[in-house]
Amino acid sequence: MFRFLFKRRHSKTVSNDDNLKSASEQMPAVNRLVKTPLFEDHHLLTSMIIHHADGLEFAVNLFYMACSFRYRKIKQYPTFLEEQDNPKLTVLKILDSLPRLEFLKRYLKRRKVIGHSRSCKELLLAQLLMDIHPSLYDLMVWIIKRHEPWTISLENKKLTDELFHYTLKHDDSHKFELLKKNHGSKLGWHGSPHYCWHPIVIEGLKNMSNTPFELHGHVMGEGINLSKYSSMAHAYVSYTPCWKNSEWSTCCVNGFSVGIMALCEFISLPSYEREKAYVIPKEEHVRVVSCCIFSSNQLHAPRKASSMKLCT
Repeated sequence: MFRFLFKRRHSKTVSNDDNLKSASEQMPAVNRLVKTPLFEDHHLLTSMIIHHADGLEFAVNLFYMACSFRYRKIKQYPTFLEEQDNPKLTVLKILDSLPRLEFLKRYLKRRKVIGHSRSCKELLLAQLLMDIHPSLYDLMVWIIKRHEPWTISLENKKLTDELFHYTLKHDDSHKFELLKKNHGSKLGWHGSPHYCWHPIVIEGLKNMSNTPFELHGHVMGEGINLSKYSSMAHAYVSYTPCWKNSEWSTCCVNGFSVGIMALCEFISLPSYEREKAYVIPKEEHVRVVSCCIFSSNQLHAPRKASSMKLCT
């Protein structure tokens, strides 16, 4: 498709800057990308697909699942979707056109460009995605900037009833680590509907007690509710279809859906303890450390939070 774009001339050495200029001139649709801060930010999408595809797949699925629930408003959309009559439906259509990330990864690795310029690879990738859907490239870069996939890793070791197990890293955790050093920490399970995980992973768990966004009436008390047993948290998990070209979807055959439950770490204070749960009123005292992906056709195996170990 793009074979004609880049031809090596044996009589002349061409610089990466020349390659970028030549590529952008021959592909008007992506010419604007070179002049924007979006493109200058370390060639985000190419880097994410090659080095952090697992984290990117997690992020795409979370946003897809959030948009699949029509009755819950999403705080923020990409600017090019804000004027849409039904931005959620638009997002679902765009993401369903996205090829498998493994295909895009192979495409980037085998694509021969002069001087192996990363800028040229980004341009080629942008053109490929824009040919599929004009807004697909912009949407993918927006998801990356919101979710930071380099902080999300897929664990090889997973529980028997899980499809996937992801670990989340926290770069801004100095205050939490200081509190942890002084008071210690414990683990607890948190279950939420599928449409809540997009904002939870981005912003962290929030204390929604006595607000319009409260879902279950602070069953154990006013604050963020965590359970000592996974079976209690699993009762609050809801299931929905995921992005159709994801690895998650291949594991959910025969129309089965996926749900998410999180293992959370919190500062160990005596006032947070309840008989079967923990109630943490301060948002800065709790963080999500891993997310477990389940299929709706799987039987859940209950386990105590205290028996779990943090992935390092």
